[in-house]
Amino acid sequence: MHGRDCDVLIFGDSTAMTGIDPEAVQRNTGFRTCNIAVTNSVLSVTHNLTLDHYLKNNAPPRILLVQLSPDGFQPESTRWS
Repeated sequence: MHGRDCDVLIFGDSTAMTGIDPEAVQRNTGFRTCNIAVTNSVLSVTHNLTLDHYLKNNAPPRILLVQLSPDGFQPESTRWS
């Protein structure tokens, strides 16, 4: 994830992975768009690791778009069983 330097960065769970088309965002805004969303199961284990790694190795995006499914806001959703 080095040198991607996206204007719009999409992060979240699988709803962002499959529900936001970076090509459509780029086509409609003219902003270079990257989607680094991961599945909910990965997100529940790694939390913001993917986002932190991106931000550490790339220029900050103009826009950070975060989309999470409603269960991602429940306190017990971070417990993995």
